[in-house]
Amino acid sequence: MSTSINFICVAFGGAAGACLRYAITMMLSGHAQRFPAGTLVANLLGALMAGLIVTWFWHRGLLGSPLQLVLVVGFLGGFTTFSAFSVETLRLAETGDLPLAGLNIALNVAGSLLAVFLGAWLARMLLAE
Repeated sequence: MSTSINFICVAFGGAAGACLRYAITMMLSGHAQRFPAGTLVANLLGALMAGLIVTWFWHRGLLGSPLQLVLVVGFLGGFTTFSAFSVETLRLAETGDLPLAGLNIALNVAGSLLAVFLGAWLARMLLAE
């Protein structure tokens, strides 16, 4: 497959992922005045989907396929966001809310690692059927 097609796959998935993340952030913005819940939800869902999709694709021999570029590199790359997490944590720390900044770090990092393992486990369970 050509490099141009690969970039189009990544761009298409990235646009969709970024739009979904923005929608989640808007939906949750009224529920969490101080805590960046939208980014946390996107990071946890993205980690879960990454574990599920990558494990599924690996077992099916689809790593490197156009669908993997759209879903993993593009969509999940646009959906999850380490930069937003970093800026939001900085904002919390600079406003003196160190406990909430620490909670944000712990939930995003530990939660995302747990979610990616859960996603991989789910893929293996589905593949075993």
